[in-house]
Amino acid sequence: ILLAANLLKKELTGPSVMQASLAANCIANISTTELAQTLIADTFAILAKGHPLLQNKAVGLLYQVALPTHSW
Repeated sequence: ILLAANLLKKELTGPSVMQASLAANCIANISTTELAQTLIADTFAILAKGHPLLQNKAVGLLYQVALPTHSW
């Protein structure tokens, strides 16, 4: 999982918007608790200063990761 997290982190913070978008989709689909904790800082960084498409993907990613962990 550590190698996958590092690879996804590199893709998520890379210069290409399309690659980062695909990485965000991948993270939302295969996310585990450990993977989410590793990549949460990068996801918030995208929300703060990122391309609008990536900001949209980051919100979806946070929703997918946070929804199963909270009992509303």
